[in-house]
Amino acid sequence: MGFFDFLFGRKPEKSDITAFNYHLFFDFIPKKLHLWEQKKINFQSVISFESLVQKNNIWKSLIKDIEVTNSQLKNCKDITLYLIKAPSTKMMGEVSMAIIAVNQNLKKSEYFTMEYSLGNFAICSADEESNHFYMTECKDGEQFAAYVIKSALEHLVPQNKPEPKQQEYNADRLLKTLEKVADSYYKGRKVVSIEDWLVTQKVGNEFKFYITQYPDAEFEDPNCEVTLMIDVMGDKGRKEIVDKFFPQKHSANQPSAYPNALAETYYSLDQLRQIQMGEIRLQPIDAGIVFDEKQQQMVYAFAEQSPRIKKYLPNLDLSSPEAIAKYFTLLCKKTEMQLEFGYSIKMNKYGDIGYMGFIFVHTPSLNQMSINFPQWTIDFCLFEMFEGKSFMRTSIIRVLETLKNVMGVKNVFAIVDEDNAKCLKFLENLPFDLQPEVLTDPATGHKAKLYRCPLHQINFQRR
Repeated sequence: MGFFDFLFGRKPEKSDITAFNYHLFFDFIPKKLHLWEQKKINFQSVISFESLVQKNNIWKSLIKDIEVTNSQLKNCKDITLYLIKAPSTKMMGEVSMAIIAVNQNLKKSEYFTMEYSLGNFAICSADEESNHFYMTECKDGEQFAAYVIKSALEHLVPQNKPEPKQQEYNADRLLKTLEKVADSYYKGRKVVSIEDWLVTQKVGNEFKFYITQYPDAEFEDPNCEVTLMIDVMGDKGRKEIVDKFFPQKHSANQPSAYPNALAETYYSLDQLRQIQMGEIRLQPIDAGIVFDEKQQQMVYAFAEQSPRIKKYLPNLDLSSPEAIAKYFTLLCKKTEMQLEFGYSIKMNKYGDIGYMGFIFVHTPSLNQMSINFPQWTIDFCLFEMFEGKSFMRTSIIRVLETLKNVMGVKNVFAIVDEDNAKCLKFLENLPFDLQPEVLTDPATGHKAKLYRCPLHQINFQRR
């Protein structure tokens, strides 16, 4: 450092601005909001940033450039919006703006950030545990503000009015609508998608239906477009529709001797919390890996040295940074829809880029649609350079404990290729029991073994 740098401090570089913004929006503000909601500090402390100098002296000039403006909602005087703008490098994935919606009377708040994504902006939400969650996309600041206002009116205003009656949709009526839409689009487009449930494609002379949660992500066809949403219906109505287009197939290769788990509660997003385990941690997978190129590059580099992941988890596409961003974008969407979630296994001393592996948990609802097996299942992988040190065993135990004690799951299954010797041996040291069924992958013909962990019979005790 030069003499003048020593006296006056050096000018912040792009990396300083990125680090500052990340800490400000995903760590400092969420923790302060949590303390305010617990009545431990006043709200002015949430939007006073001078203490950040103690974290890093280079940030002193950046703190001066933060802009905070506030205004009340015209149609709800109890809610105040605080717009926070920070210095920006205008780089992909950077967060430089946030809005806090506050109801001082209720001591409650809604907090969202906006960061630049591929062609659009991503709206995220962060909590006091330094978890941040992808919510949706927007095209500009106006749409961002509209999203925050809508969320604030839904969650920060006492709902004294009785809930309006659900629209009178029934399965038969909606089925007829779906058939009309499918018929008209089939003739004109050859491809039809109905968001959340149905995708139809013309293959030769056949008209085939598929179930998908995000058709545009699943089928890369420029003609594929959303034509109708059916989330106005309840679970019973949806099931009738799915049963008509997708009748149950009882395959000899699929086990059916286990109690159906579709009625279980599943999970809520606030249950997906960071789990600390000494030198490593389990971090709920969120949009960080979708927008952070450093994280993508690290995962890609480790995956290149771990060929067994590609062999035994072929759907986990880690073949390039772009493929990683795409795969985890879809995973985040499915997490929001309560279909599946995952944890990154990370080494604490390397922060966000300290990836060691992944654990994925699939709900009975997703498994019912994809493999006709309405049970909880778990997949996992560890980059090969970290094997042999009990990292995965410790991580799996903590996830199983969370499934039982936090989410009330009774049984969880693992499906393992018959020739995956390392994984088969690994499961012998976990509370999984080999089941008599032998499964066959209809796409590849590969045989697989089925393991069951009876969580309701296990008493987890930490040492």
